[in-house]
Amino acid sequence: MSWSRTINRSRKLRAQNTADRWHAHAVRAARKAAKNQPEESHRPAFAGQLHKTPAPVAALLLLIGAVSLNANPESSIQNPVSSVRLQALALVESGNNPAAVGKAGETTRYQMIPAVRREYGSAERVLQARCTAFTARFQRPCNDVEFYLLWHRPARVTNPKRVELERAQRYANTVQKLKGK
Repeated sequence: MSWSRTINRSRKLRAQNTADRWHAHAVRAARKAAKNQPEESHRPAFAGQLHKTPAPVAALLLLIGAVSLNANPESSIQNPVSSVRLQALALVESGNNPAAVGKAGETTRYQMIPAVRREYGSAERVLQARCTAFTARFQRPCNDVEFYLLWHRPARVTNPKRVELERAQRYANTVQKLKGK
């Protein structure tokens, strides 16, 4: 094995370890939020019951659409992992090509790392877990730039490199164009 191949392999392993650490953090945050949720307000049907729920759990419930800010229980806020965001993600990552294979073995139109794909099964589940952890940590839902960084470099969502930030901004622009159609 050549020296450059050894370096590239170690970089890939480092990137995968970072993704694994972020995933572990997301799982811990989701478990903590579930454990801290009081029994009497397990899934409130409308915002009138949110006063019984601790603020971080209430924000999490709002984020995942379990409760609505409106009095009508049938209407709920939009899921952070919307079809427009997923469509834009597929366009940015692989040009919406389901047969695309990345340099590190990423597959599907979303370019998922094999270990993450085995664990979650779908991009929607990965992003839902990461968005939930983000909301639990920052007490607000993520915007389009942060959503892409949660997908592409979750460990650097608060401090991305310039190139990553430019790519995330390109993703956000794609989302806005798709919403405008």
